[in-house]
Amino acid sequence: MKSKGIFLGVLIGLLFSLSVYADVVIDKKHTKWNKQQDKSINKNTKNIKKVDKKHTKWNKQQDININQNNRDIINNSNSINNNARRIGELDNRIGELEETQYVVEGQVRIYDSKKWQVNPFARYNIGRNRIDTVGVRFTYKFGRSFEEKLIEEQNKRLKILEKQLEIRKQPKVVGKTKKGFSIIANPNGIVGIDKRF
Repeated sequence: MKSKGIFLGVLIGLLFSLSVYADVVIDKKHTKWNKQQDKSINKNTKNIKKVDKKHTKWNKQQDININQNNRDIINNSNSINNNARRIGELDNRIGELEETQYVVEGQVRIYDSKKWQVNPFARYNIGRNRIDTVGVRFTYKFGRSFEEKLIEEQNKRLKILEKQLEIRKQPKVVGKTKKGFSIIANPNGIVGIDKRF
């Protein structure tokens, strides 16, 4: 039994040696593999730091862009609100303009000829309670006006009357009265007394 115990001891020793040898071989392989892994981890860590730096820079730029975009959005929103308010005011003003306007207008004729007339004017708007229009109106006259037609008609009638009375010919003084008045006669033989002094 002694030989069995020795054999068993040797076997256990051998197994232990093999185990230790295997552990050492495995440890060497693992150490080499671990070193390789450490190199890979270190390389990846460096790459991650580079990417982190790039991403941090990119993120900062994105933050700047986002902040600028937010300011632009706020400015645009304010502009839209301001424009909406102004459009509302214009809508009210246009509504007032579309209402019936009650006005009083005065004008002065400063020049009048056969073909032209010039009139400065001012217009007072009762609804707005102010003078809303001033200007100068130039009028070119086409054809004959009512006044011109009336004057021509009256001139024709005057000519007829002058022919009938022959007033255009100067009467002759044919004598004097006691009070000093002239006795006149026209070519038709009509006699009259001139009482003018």
